Amino acid sequence: SIQYPASTKSGYQVAVIVQETKMAGRGVYAAEDIAKGTRIWTSRVQSAHFKTGHSYRHFLNSMGNDLVCDLLIWCYPIFLDDNDESSLRIACDLDEGSFVNDADIYGTNNFGCDTEAAKEFEHEGGCKENFFAMRDIMEGEELRASYDEFAEGDQWSRFGLKFE
Repeated sequence: SIQYPASTKSGYQVAVIVQETKMAGRGVYAAEDIAKGTRIWTSRVQSAHFKTGHSYRHFLNSMGNDLVCDLLIWCYPIFLDDNDESSLRIACDLDEGSFVNDADIYGTNNFGCDTEAAKEFEHEGGCKENFFAMRDIMEGEELRASYDEFAEGDQWSRFGLKFE
């Protein structure tokens, strides 16, 4: 089930473009300078959250084969509340957020959790549902996030799924 109302909006709060990268297929690039602490992206607009492996499989079965392959890459387990084991969900980012490359593989992260900036957005999920500029980002720079900061890759088995 989709946690928030579906919309045609992007979760990006700043201007971005998606284009081919030399190392990782597609990537998301800043289309303007972004100051440190700026909220760049929120999952509250275009992310689907699944509570069970069954509901996730049902969602995948409703998609065409080409899209299913992409969704298997774009989705990840996440705790919506670090203090609540029952808050584990499979999250699927259904906007340009799915094209963000992993900083742990392709360089250093320049957006993610900025705890100071997140204080302003606590009522909107804080760092759990928002990414912020970790430093000043220049127009044309690729946006990269550390997947380990939000994805719980070792939790797939709790949904009856296994990924290696």
